[in-house]
Amino acid sequence: MRDVPKVIVDTNFFLLIPRFKLDIFKEVRAEIGNCEFIVSKGILDELNRLSKTDRDARFVLNVLKKTRVKIVENNDPVDRWILRYSKQLKEEGFDVYVCTNDLSRRKRLRSIGVKTVILRGYGRIAVM
Repeated sequence: MRDVPKVIVDTNFFLLIPRFKLDIFKEVRAEIGNCEFIVSKGILDELNRLSKTDRDARFVLNVLKKTRVKIVENNDPVDRWILRYSKQLKEEGFDVYVCTNDLSRRKRLRSIGVKTVILRGYGRIAVM
C-alpha cells in the first residue's frame, strides 16, 4: 500500500455537513488517520447547481473553499467517475475509501474491494 489513503467524497456525503453540523474531514481522519480528500469537477458542478436553490449546498461550497481538497478534472458522470477513479487508485496500490450514503453505490464499491465511509446514526461515521 502507498502511504496516504485516498478518500473520495460523494455529493450526498458533503450535504451531511450542514444537516448534522458535522465536520466530515475531522471525523474521517479520526477513523482512518491522515488522508487526502478528493472530489471530481462534476461533484463541484452538482453542488454549484444545487446552491442556486439549496442553502446547504452553498454552505458546503464555502467549507470546500477553506479546506484542502484535491479536485480531479473529468468528463464522466459522477457515479461512473467515482467507480472508475476509486478502482484506478486501488490498482495503483492506494488504500481507497469512498464517503457515500448511496446504498447501491456502496454495494458496487464493495464488489471491487473499495471501502466505504457512511453516516451511522446521528453524526456517527463508520468505515465499512
